[in-house]
Amino acid sequence: MNAEAGTLVLIHPIANSRECWQFLNLAALDRLVERYEMPGHGHTPRQPDMSFTSMADDIVLQFGGPLHLLGIAVGAFIAQQVLVRHPGRVLSALLVNGAPVVAHPPEAQQRLIARGEGAADTGMEALVAETFQRWFTPAAQQQPNLPGVAWARRTLIEMQPAAWADIWRANATSEAIAPNQLAAIQQPISLIAGINDWPAGPRGSQALHRLLPNSRLQYVPGPHMVHLERPASLLSAIGHHFSWLDVSAQRVDAPLYFEGE
Repeated sequence: MNAEAGTLVLIHPIANSRECWQFLNLAALDRLVERYEMPGHGHTPRQPDMSFTSMADDIVLQFGGPLHLLGIAVGAFIAQQVLVRHPGRVLSALLVNGAPVVAHPPEAQQRLIARGEGAADTGMEALVAETFQRWFTPAAQQQPNLPGVAWARRTLIEMQPAAWADIWRANATSEAIAPNQLAAIQQPISLIAGINDWPAGPRGSQALHRLLPNSRLQYVPGPHMVHLERPASLLSAIGHHFSWLDVSAQRVDAPLYFEGE
């Protein structure tokens, strides 16, 4: 595989924006990089009926030519939908702190929808403490002036409550990807799992590794929002992914661990 070909498209997590990648030295990758921004995030207008599949379709319309995808958390769900719906457009993918896209049972759907809709009553600032417990390590939560943490706080508070509700509804109700669909993906996939990702931990990445035929699993230091707290870890993992493409792009069964800093 010619890893030099193709555009690397970055897909951010919930309540981030295209500016969340500012903490990575992307120029060091020496390749064309584009940033997808979800509806209702940053400066992109809301689409109240958006779904993971509609965003996947939007990505292939926005960015031409062959693509490498990098998605974090919900961004990894959207990247999987691109792989399933538009396989001819994708050269490879990095799924960071992801998991298989499953159908939520009704009670879980309602819980996720309620998480989104609650912001209309509480305001966004009231969500910071609970959200940051899922996003960052305890040490980072105690250092609010860390650049990535401070940026995340501002961005979360400034998000429209209605847009927050939109993305959680999409998370709750979007179309699942069946195990046999994942097993049919032939592109080389790097699964990047932050060892400090609480509460899910690496289990979602491990599940994907069991299902995807041509994958490698790499553990890195960092939490759910690894790009904000430990950007050097993620940048190193991206470099390892493209080195793998250059060397073999064949399945690696045993998990890998690189400090990256």
